[in-house]
Amino acid sequence: MHRYRLIALAAVGLAGTAALVWALLPDSASGTVRSRTIDAVPAPSLDATVTTTGTVAVDHHTLRVVAARRDLTGQGELGWVADSGYPVGDARCSQTVRIGTTPVRVRRTLLICWRTSAQRSVYTVAVDLDRPPSATDSVAALNRAWMSLG
Repeated sequence: MHRYRLIALAAVGLAGTAALVWALLPDSASGTVRSRTIDAVPAPSLDATVTTTGTVAVDHHTLRVVAARRDLTGQGELGWVADSGYPVGDARCSQTVRIGTTPVRVRRTLLICWRTSAQRSVYTVAVDLDRPPSATDSVAALNRAWMSLG
């Protein structure tokens, strides 16, 4: 018999939806990950370019990059960030979020990184069920998108 712990994490669907995913993670390495998506809501229209790689269900990780030629502060998943984050190069990253009406807390499976200005914004949403999401990988993707905005 395996013991499981219930965790909540944020995930982003390929169809542009944000969802709260409840996952049962095994306490032992031999268990199987089981998850169920609940409370799926459409992501707000951001007039932005959205690129998603990986899927939580298959790859156990995903990275979404949102880029726009305007300020996205407080919009979309960037509105989930509940602190000022920590610097990673010219970007900032945080795992402290409030999703909907849930209490503010650190979500170890989620990382949001961002760089914003009045003329352009890029943010990333990384979810990884197997290890802490990589700030280095997130900011590298963010920087590529930032440069492509000119």
